[in-house]
Amino acid sequence: MSEFTLVGHSGPVYSTSIQVDDKFLLSASHDTTVRKWSLLTRSCLVVYHSHQMPVWDVKFAPLGYYFATASNDRTACVWNMKVHTPVRILTGHLSDVTTIEWHPNCHYLASGSASDCQVRLWSVETGDCSKIMFTDEKSAIRSLKFTRSGLTLLAGNDNGRVTMFDI
Repeated sequence: MSEFTLVGHSGPVYSTSIQVDDKFLLSASHDTTVRKWSLLTRSCLVVYHSHQMPVWDVKFAPLGYYFATASNDRTACVWNMKVHTPVRILTGHLSDVTTIEWHPNCHYLASGSASDCQVRLWSVETGDCSKIMFTDEKSAIRSLKFTRSGLTLLAGNDNGRVTMFDI
């Protein structure tokens, strides 16, 4: 097993995501950028700038052509890998967006906030918020995951619980 380091961010890296075919890696950083790396050449190919504050989470879409980001600037963004600006900026959270998760069909994106304790479901096509959900505990949302069927969204929170939302 060999080891190598990808150098480029000027602050802590909070999240990474690998494309389904293992060719590309995305990294999200406190430096407000997302970097796309080639895992074949071990080099930075693109630096994506849009967020005004740290980027907490980054996720490739299940098909890998799009990706999403969650930021301290209270937005989530949907990106096309070939374009250097977001194709959708999702606004509505009252505080930082800490986590995101793609629906298995790629038509929806879920976002969660540790500060406003909301989970939002967004239409990727229109950028509209389709649904706002709260946990019973009004606790910070730390993680999101859809079931494979896409019928249920799981949200992990600071109270040590997982809430299941029927989508």
